[in-house]
Amino acid sequence: MTPIECPDMDAGSDWLKRKRRPHTKSRSGNCKRRKVKCDEAKPSCQNCLKFSLPCDFDPYTTTQNASESATLPYRKKTLRGRPRKDWGALCASTSLKYSNTPSTGQAITLSEPPIPNALTGAPCTLPLNIDDLELMHNYTTRTAPTLGDVVLWRDQIPILGLRHNCLLRIILAISAQHCARLRPQDSHRYEQLAEEHYSDALHQVTGLLPRLDHDNCSALYFTIVSICLSTFARKQSPDNLIVIAEAGGVSWWYLMRGVRYVIDTMGWPAIFSNGLSHEPSAESASTPSPSTATRKRLRWRKALADISNLVTLSGKEDAEVYQRALNGLEQSFLDTFGDDDSLDQPREALFQNVMAWLYRLEDDFVCRLEEKQSLALIILAHFAVLIRPLESFWYMEGWAEHILHGVARMLRPVHLKWLAWPSDVLGDSADECDGLITSVEPM
Repeated sequence: MTPIECPDMDAGSDWLKRKRRPHTKSRSGNCKRRKVKCDEAKPSCQNCLKFSLPCDFDPYTTTQNASESATLPYRKKTLRGRPRKDWGALCASTSLKYSNTPSTGQAITLSEPPIPNALTGAPCTLPLNIDDLELMHNYTTRTAPTLGDVVLWRDQIPILGLRHNCLLRIILAISAQHCARLRPQDSHRYEQLAEEHYSDALHQVTGLLPRLDHDNCSALYFTIVSICLSTFARKQSPDNLIVIAEAGGVSWWYLMRGVRYVIDTMGWPAIFSNGLSHEPSAESASTPSPSTATRKRLRWRKALADISNLVTLSGKEDAEVYQRALNGLEQSFLDTFGDDDSLDQPREALFQNVMAWLYRLEDDFVCRLEEKQSLALIILAHFAVLIRPLESFWYMEGWAEHILHGVARMLRPVHLKWLAWPSDVLGDSADECDGLITSVEPM
């Protein structure tokens, strides 16, 4: 039998004299769970500092975690290495802010005490934008019902906005503008919030329009429509007359062309294919809303016929451009006020009936408005009469007289007599429309 070989006794003496290498026990609970060595530095060990975890040596987190550890669910062991992504939840930790960088090993201090959750007692670590939460609450409770179909604007549009940031931004802008009207004492803050969201939405839409497709057409359509509404809600500037904008500005009409582009490119079925309601809901039909307003009968045919005769007598080569614009305006008056020779009851002034004239405007007529041609400005002044019924919308307040006054400032005094009818309908008493002379110069 082969004897067991043993180490030399003299060499074995040295081997037996060797001592175990000293090591540090993992005193910190986090280090022990992760199976890593702990340097036991106080008030927080280097491992906890490195990964921003609450350390058992920190008296603040020790007392807090002791009360919460009983409620932690059982988790199976994980491999050694970097802490898991949900380690903070596992340890019921709080997010600490340190006055020194973790690598220095110096003492840590809390810059802000954590705010405990009222339900669980755990500290809240996720930041919340209180301004945006306030605006969204105002939108769903007060603003959305003023924009049209309640189910569409209150329930469906915000959900669509969660997938498309540009739509979410613009409805927050409209809500901020509404808050500025409802709380004038704090209007400056709301107007700032509105401007930030409006600018961001406009910038995003500009980049998305060239990439229009089936997935984003619904969001782009309602974003541009909302931008149009938000443009009305902004403070009126003297040179912004919906179709005409001040230098460097974007007129409402050019925004409307974006709406027309989406509709012509994708079509209504695609726009309303994402679970959006196309027809007004039963809730909207039974809920009083400023989206419609019954108007008294208005005799408008003679006034537009006088403008048509003026176009004919002017002898201009582009008379057909003005006549087509007048024909479209006549259709909008008919849809809004009904025929003044009919015995029918006055109709409801729907927003889309009024804005249909702007939607159908030709580029040639808009160019003449931008050139401030007298005939084009007079036709625009008569459009202001259509705007008046829409001033039951909070964002349309004051636009009828604003357009009439703006046109009066741009016209030569000899042409002001053509503003007599819209001035009388709107009850305007501005000096620009007083003392109108009867002579008429060629346009």
